[in-house]
Amino acid sequence: MLGGTTKARHGAVAVVIGGITALTGFGVIGSGNHPERYDTWQVIIEPAGGDALRITETFDQDFGSNDRHGHERLIPNDYGVPADVVASSPEAP
Repeated sequence: MLGGTTKARHGAVAVVIGGITALTGFGVIGSGNHPERYDTWQVIIEPAGGDALRITETFDQDFGSNDRHGHERLIPNDYGVPADVVASSPEAP
């Protein structure tokens, strides 16, 4: 036998179990449920000659625990057909 079961050992086990439960509940460990959020979002609108405008949108989106494929941007053509539309990402495929 490696040693008797003491009240101190039972207390230590209870503290460890309680600590792990608390860390899981606060989302520090485990999968957790993380909400979707935007870390940054910047929009720059500048003249591009004549009646044209150049609109640059830069954002960093964290989908959290949600299973998503990316941001959807609808570009209206009320004032003419949009030209030179480009989308890029340093991390996404």
